[in-house]
Amino acid sequence: HVRSRRQRQMCIRDSVGKDDTKAKVYLLLALKGNVVWAAKALSALHQNRASEFYDAKLAQNYLTLFQDSQF
Repeated sequence: HVRSRRQRQMCIRDSVGKDDTKAKVYLLLALKGNVVWAAKALSALHQNRASEFYDAKLAQNYLTLFQDSQF
C-alpha cells in the first residue's frame, strides 16, 4: 500500500503531537535572542482559541512587534 506524500506528512504530524507549553518556552527564548519570526509564531499561538494560552490582546501585541520588527 503506497501512501501519498500528504498522507505521510499527516501521519508524522499526528505522531509528533502538540505541546503549546514547550512551544511557548522555546519561542520566548527565540524572541529574547532577537529571532524576529518568533513574535509572529507567538501571535499565532495566542490567537488560537484551542490553546490554553489564548489571549487576543497578547496575540495582537506580538503581531505588532513582528510587523514593526522592533526588538
